[in-house]
Amino acid sequence: MNLPKMPLGHTNRARRLISAGLLALWSGLAAGQPNHLSYIDVSHYELGFHLGRFSQEIAGKARIRFYAKACVSVFYLDFGCAPNNQGSMRVHYLHMPGMAQWAALDDRLEIRLDNPLMEGQEYEVEVAYSGKPRDGLILSENAFGEPTLFADNWPNRAHLWFPCADHPSDKATVTYKVTYPSGYSLIANGQLLVDSLLNEGLRYAEYATLTPLPTKVMVIGLAHFAISPPCMVGQVEVTSWVYDALSLQGFADYAPACQILEWYVGQLGPYPYEKLANVQSTTLYGGMENASCIFYHEGSVSGHGGLEALIAHEIAHQWFGNSATESHWPHIWLSEGFATYFTHLYLAETYGRDTLMNRMRLDRDKVARFHHRYQAPVIDSRQTELTQLLNPNSYEKGSWFLHMLRHRLGDSMFWNCMRTYHSLYMHANASTWDLLGVVNNLSGSDYGPFFRQWLERPGHPVLKVTWKANKKGEMEVTVRQTQKELFDFELELRALGPSNAAIVPVHIGQRKTVAVLQAGAPIVGLEVDPDVHLLFENASARP
Repeated sequence: MNLPKMPLGHTNRARRLISAGLLALWSGLAAGQPNHLSYIDVSHYELGFHLGRFSQEIAGKARIRFYAKACVSVFYLDFGCAPNNQGSMRVHYLHMPGMAQWAALDDRLEIRLDNPLMEGQEYEVEVAYSGKPRDGLILSENAFGEPTLFADNWPNRAHLWFPCADHPSDKATVTYKVTYPSGYSLIANGQLLVDSLLNEGLRYAEYATLTPLPTKVMVIGLAHFAISPPCMVGQVEVTSWVYDALSLQGFADYAPACQILEWYVGQLGPYPYEKLANVQSTTLYGGMENASCIFYHEGSVSGHGGLEALIAHEIAHQWFGNSATESHWPHIWLSEGFATYFTHLYLAETYGRDTLMNRMRLDRDKVARFHHRYQAPVIDSRQTELTQLLNPNSYEKGSWFLHMLRHRLGDSMFWNCMRTYHSLYMHANASTWDLLGVVNNLSGSDYGPFFRQWLERPGHPVLKVTWKANKKGEMEVTVRQTQKELFDFELELRALGPSNAAIVPVHIGQRKTVAVLQAGAPIVGLEVDPDVHLLFENASARP
């Protein structure tokens, strides 16, 4: 995901629809799965929608298959209704064999049974409803004044347009069965199975996924699209979906996707989904990594390019965040830190090593500036406002952690760990400690202290480094940690002279460390972390 950007050229109406009241709707639990989802495990959603007048409201029918995780007589589904069924989304009926009664609560459906669920047994519940979602499914207009419909679920807004278990730890396959106005094009996750004309005014389409998804990346989109001819990466079809009036610009702007996908497949292994559609949309975020159909903000299409990093970020999410999904919200760096770092690695492969070093320097500055405002670890269990987790700790510091891990492991072992981690947790969920288990097992070393220091503790080393030449022509370097809590790390130093000396790694674990470097006279200076391998801050640069 890339952070919110107001697309260029929005109408006033679209701005109001997208911005009004969103923060009030995004509160949620940051740590662990909500208690009511500990009773069920959804295996499949069949979502039917009639969108004949989609600019006004939708009519939906959901069939939800699930397994019981506990023997209970009452269970719940997340849904954007209101008490007594008086909200904008109205439930017309709810049916399940053995149901005694149901009730619409605040953003939840309560289902009471005559007999308890049997643990491990599969059940099905059907819900019919209609209304205009207050969020999650955005019925709006694009810059050309044309009605559009786009899902925008992150973090837990899917339940505002269909009943579900709205948490990343619950993954399920999904089938969409949609009736929509002819003249429009429908995009959704998965394979297109059916798309046919019903009559002069309506079409009917079905999409289905072969693999389970978290609700945060289950989406549909409806607009007047121009669709590019496909390019193929192996057996994967890659297309661009852009507004009709911008087809030439959009096809050119989104063209890097094929090369990017090919590089990721070579580094990480097979692409996890059925297709890759890159879709211009009228939604909130700069980019949203919806599984197999990425939504980019409306203003991303300009005809001037410049989207390579954004596209690389969102495609990286198809492996990390969508396929291997964080088990709980505080571990969101497993999505955003991974996508940030793999974008850097792709760009370094494409444009050279200096690109990586420059981007890591910029990220290092972002981490430092953020820490001055908010002191928290990467795994931030205290934060209960989920959108606040979209910060430089999750993105840039998570990326920096992977960069330092790669330096310690070496390239070959690092890529082995990344591929193994994804293959083990593909289409499932993982925590930071699952990643640690992979790294420990493959490396044969205990990386627990390294993980805990950089991910569970706030802050980073803040260093004051000085040097002087002694009588032997050597360089005496003094490194002082000036932050409150000490860090343990390796700092690379290089003495500068007529011919630059080799890089020397120095172990730093105390408040003050003195190291002696061999340097040819005359000594003219010192390079600290010359290859940009350490997340730290220069003490003299602090405000």
